[in-house]
Amino acid sequence: TIDFYGTCEDPKILEIITNEEKMNYMGIVSNKNIYDILLKYDALVLPSYYDGEGYPGSIIESFQCGLPIITTNWRSIPEIVDESCGFLVNVKSANEIRNAIINLNSDEKLYKKLCLGSQKKSKSFDEEIWIDFYINSIRKLINFDF
Repeated sequence: TIDFYGTCEDPKILEIITNEEKMNYMGIVSNKNIYDILLKYDALVLPSYYDGEGYPGSIIESFQCGLPIITTNWRSIPEIVDESCGFLVNVKSANEIRNAIINLNSDEKLYKKLCLGSQKKSKSFDEEIWIDFYINSIRKLINFDF
């Protein structure tokens, strides 16, 4: 079963999702519920090709839940997702997404490896690390002789 989250402005896509037995449109998620929702799933599939894409919060949140990622080789996404935690597919390639899902579903060893890799990636986004980094950067600026 595949559940879709987020805004769906295309009525044709919404109709396709609604008419399929193993597809569900779930709507927009509140930030306060994101972890409870992610923990119900086996992986995150994010086929983004949004022009303004940076580091998607849903990927970082999925790292924190130890979920493997299937996403597109788009903009900044390859800076945070690699073969240690998921799959990068070409933009608008339904076949590559399908194959990644099949690989993840059929290879338990690979699935566990990617879950562990995702958990490790989450440490890169730990709040404490970034707070220390910014405080130290500010200290360096304050003590810099002009």
